[in-house]
Amino acid sequence: MMKTILFDLDGTLACMDQDEFIKQYFQKLGELAASRGLSEPKRLLDAVMAGTYAMMHNDGTMSNEERFWNVFPQAYGEGWQETTPLIDHFYTHEFNEIRSIVSPCAVSRRLLHDLRQKGYKIGLATSPVFPRIATEQRVAWAGLKPEDFDYISTYENSHYPKPSHEYYGEVMTALGALPEECLMIGNDAEEDMCTADWGFSVYLVTDHLLNRKNLPIEAYPQGTLADLASYLNTLPDLRHAYTRMAQYYETDSMGIVHHSNYVRWMEEARVDWMDAVGFGYDAMEKAGVSSPVLAVRCEYKSPVRFHDTVRIYVRLAEFTGIRLTVSYEIVDACTGALRLQGETRHCFTDKSGRPVSLKKVCPEAYELYTRHIL
Repeated sequence: MMKTILFDLDGTLACMDQDEFIKQYFQKLGELAASRGLSEPKRLLDAVMAGTYAMMHNDGTMSNEERFWNVFPQAYGEGWQETTPLIDHFYTHEFNEIRSIVSPCAVSRRLLHDLRQKGYKIGLATSPVFPRIATEQRVAWAGLKPEDFDYISTYENSHYPKPSHEYYGEVMTALGALPEECLMIGNDAEEDMCTADWGFSVYLVTDHLLNRKNLPIEAYPQGTLADLASYLNTLPDLRHAYTRMAQYYETDSMGIVHHSNYVRWMEEARVDWMDAVGFGYDAMEKAGVSSPVLAVRCEYKSPVRFHDTVRIYVRLAEFTGIRLTVSYEIVDACTGALRLQGETRHCFTDKSGRPVSLKKVCPEAYELYTRHIL
C-alpha cells in the first residue's frame, strides 16, 4: 500500500528554469567573490564546481558535505580557508536573491496540505548538493515550509548523489518506507523516473519537463501540476475513520456537545482503530499488557450539536514500542468542517504498572503497530 510520497523540488514543486538557476547561482557567487577582493573569482567557482562534481560521484564513505570539503581545499589551493566565511555569507545573503526566478505555486501548497491530512509521509528528494540552509531557502521560494516535509535531503544528511539507487535507499530508510510504498513525483525523466525500475510508483510533472537524453516517457503517468493535484485527490485516506452521532445527553445548556465528551469520543475511536489493527484492548489484556493514558491534548475548532454526525480520523503518529502517540481529527461527516484536533500519549505497562517494551513482551503486536505508523 502506498504510504510515502516523494517530491522533487526544482521544476516540480517550485516553478523555475533549472538552467537559469545554475547560471544565476554561479553569477551571484562570482560577483560576491569579486566584491570581496578575491583576485581570481574564477578560481573559487572552479573549486566549487570540483567539490560539486565530487559530491555527484560520492561513494558513501563520507557525507556529501564531507566530500565537498575534502575536495574543495585541494581544488582551490593555498588560501582556501579565506573563502569559507565568504561561502557562508553567500548562502545567508546573496543566494536568496535568486528567488526572483521562482514563482510560488498555490497548487503545491494545497496538494501537500491535502496529502498530510490524509496521513501520508512526505519527503523532499531534491539533489543533495546544497547545505540545509540553502535547501530550506529554495523550499521557501516555492511558498512552502520545511515542516511541510517529514524528510528533506541535503548535503549534510546524504552520502550519495541523486539519482543513484543508494541515494533513494537513504531517503527510504529515513522515512521508514519500502519501494512499493513510495510514489516519486518529479519533472526529470532520468533522475526522478528511474525509481520506477526499483519498484516505486511514479508521476512525471510536465510543466518544466527535463528529458535531456530523450528517453521514452509514454509509459509514465504524467501531466501538469494541476493534473497531479487531481491524481493525488484519488489516493485513499490512510487514516482510520470512526463515525458516531452526537447524543442529547452529551450536550450542555447552550445546546452544544460539552467539551469533556470529546475525550470519550477519542477513546471510542481509538478502541475501534486498535481492533482494526488487530491488537485491541481485549487482546492486550490477555497478553498481560495495559496502555494507560499519559496526556491528552484537544484544540476545539467549532461546535458539535445534538444529532450532528461526525467522523473521527485516527492516526498513529509515533510508536517506539514503549510509548505511542495517537492523533485525532474530528470533522462533520456531511460538510467536512473541522470540529476538533486532538492527541493522546500512552505507554505500555505490565499488570503491576511497570513500563514494558511491547517488542519484548508481545513482538507480534509490535510488528502490527509498526506497520500502521503514519
